[in-house]
This record gives sequence, structure tokens and C-alpha cells, in this order.
Amino acid sequence: MEYPNFNGIEYKPDSDGIATAVKCPLTNNWLEDIDCLESQAGFYLPEQKEKENYIEICQDCPFRNY
Repeated sequence: MEYPNFNGIEYKPDSDGIATAVKCPLTNNWLEDIDCLESQAGFYLPEQKEKENYIEICQDCPFRNY
């Protein structure tokens, strides 16, 4: 199934078009809003640090405040 994307980031919309899950650009895994709070607080899980420029990728994510 193909999902819409916003600024290159895939998301699963509800019936109103609001994201219920986002494909994290750091891990390429689907996250719910609560799942990315660790990186919001400046704490990154080991799997989120695998890409060299992980901080910039996270900061540039259009769903950063998701």
C-alpha cells in the first residue's frame, strides 16, 4: 500500500487526513506520536543514531513536533 507523504516523509492518515503514524527518516520504521519523544528531548536511541547526520535529519523532519 502506498501512503501519502509530506515533504518526503510517509505517513498513515486517518479519515480526516491527519497522521496517525509517521515513517521515521532515522529508522525507516513506522512511529506513533509518542515514539519520537525521546529524540525530541535530545535523547536518541541507538537505532536512531545509525545515520551519520541523525541530529540534522531529525531536526529537518516535518513531523518533528508530531
